[in-house]
Amino acid sequence: MSLLENATAEIQNMISQCHGMPMKAYPIVNGKCAKCKQNTSWYCPGCKRWLCVERRALQGNNNRKFDLYSHNVRGKERTFLKMCFHKAHESQWQSIRAAEEAAAEEAAGCIVTP
Repeated sequence: MSLLENATAEIQNMISQCHGMPMKAYPIVNGKCAKCKQNTSWYCPGCKRWLCVERRALQGNNNRKFDLYSHNVRGKERTFLKMCFHKAHESQWQSIRAAEEAAAEEAAGCIVTP
């Protein structure tokens, strides 16, 4: 059972509705990432969770797998790391994008005549 399942409805709503704005603690203060439990200095004030945004390159046995995705940037395909911050906010970003696309389609279909 996750901590979120035990949280109040208000907390669950805050986390599920957050679309994220990462902030790096300065001076550097580390918290434990809410997803992978690694130390991170990145914090999301919207859902009030520490979440990894960057990954240090480690020598030796590193059992954390890369989660990669591709995106077209200025006509060129680029590959990026999907970190815990991205994974935690991805569903909300997709909901926002779907709502924007639906609104654009609705606006394109509505022609207002004077």
